[in-house]
Amino acid sequence: MIFGPAMGQSLPDPVIRMIRAAGETGDARLLSSVAELARQAHPELVPQVDSLVAELGGAPKEAPPAPVVVATLPEPPPPPPAPRWKGEVRAGGAVTTGNNDSLGANLGLSLARETAIWRNELKASADYSRENGVVSRERYMAGYQLNRRFGERGYTLGVLGWEQDHVAGFDRRFSEALGLGYSAIDRTDIDLDLEGGPGWRQTWLVDGSQDRTFAFRAALKAAWRPRDGVVLSNDTSSYVQDDNSTLTSTTSLTFKLIGNLATQASVLVKHETSPPIPLDKTDTTTRLSVVYAF
Repeated sequence: MIFGPAMGQSLPDPVIRMIRAAGETGDARLLSSVAELARQAHPELVPQVDSLVAELGGAPKEAPPAPVVVATLPEPPPPPPAPRWKGEVRAGGAVTTGNNDSLGANLGLSLARETAIWRNELKASADYSRENGVVSRERYMAGYQLNRRFGERGYTLGVLGWEQDHVAGFDRRFSEALGLGYSAIDRTDIDLDLEGGPGWRQTWLVDGSQDRTFAFRAALKAAWRPRDGVVLSNDTSSYVQDDNSTLTSTTSLTFKLIGNLATQASVLVKHETSPPIPLDKTDTTTRLSVVYAF
């Protein structure tokens, strides 16, 4: 009669602990070696050894390493938009006194574009009137100024100008100037710029003669904003030379109406020290205009 293993016999606790310890290491080769030793030590309990090994082999393995997240730098912000031109268009009526007393119309355009260093300005205006079918006033003006900042308040400048005014005695006049400018006051409510430098003027008179001469240019630009939507400004420039100096001054009072619309009252005073005989030295133009800003 052959006797098998006793009913209810099981692996000793030390063997079980040894096999489990090997399984917890996650090393399959170590678990296999320890299990083989247990089988040799307890051949009658091989099924229990295999069952325990299978149990350990089916247990969850070590979690795989977390995926590596590659940090990426945020995209740089887009560059600021290029500075755009800003300006205003004016249209209205005008009253002229001096060499000619008349009622007429006026048009004006002002443009400006500014960066941290550069400032571009374009200005143009036209005054026109007729009396009894005859042109009594026809004055056109255009100018360009380029400023380059240096320091907190200083800037260099270049100025180009053209004008035509038959009533004042000249067919056309060109002006060029270089110089320095200084922002004496630069506040939210008040601006004051002072400019000066050498210039050169070429004038073609209505009688056919010509004049080319050096001059000194001086200018003052001021603006006062006592409250939102109200601006009182003055733009004065002069060319001083031996034979005939010129002073041009425009004072404007602007009231905002609604949106981009405003109304503007202005006075233009132009003085020539030696105009052609028999012309008056001073012309005054009073304008009332509607202004559209953009």
